[in-house]
Amino acid sequence: MGMEALADHAQSERVCQQLLPMVAAYRGWITQQPKHPISDNEQNETAKQLRAQAEDCAKRIEHGIKLLADPLVQEAFRTMNLVMAGAQRQRSAISAKVPPMTASTNTSPPKCAIT
Repeated sequence: MGMEALADHAQSERVCQQLLPMVAAYRGWITQQPKHPISDNEQNETAKQLRAQAEDCAKRIEHGIKLLADPLVQEAFRTMNLVMAGAQRQRSAISAKVPPMTASTNTSPPKCAIT
């Protein structure tokens, strides 16, 4: 999903419900990561730390999404996404040597299924 689409979603009262499935999918991915011990103790410890850090990130993402229930935070999120989309369009235009308004902001961002 592009930044302009995120900005559009931010105008919806359902923005939290639309974004929270992303956190569930991320947590599902975390639990699917191998949990079997690695023979090298240092690598095994690193793997444990990375899983813990990933879960911390999921908690922070979830908390941030829940903050969107506040209309002021929602408007800041919307504005930030519009500004970032404009900056991305400007960068794309420079790379493609085209006017900024003809450049696409859809430069293969990570996909996020939001219904």
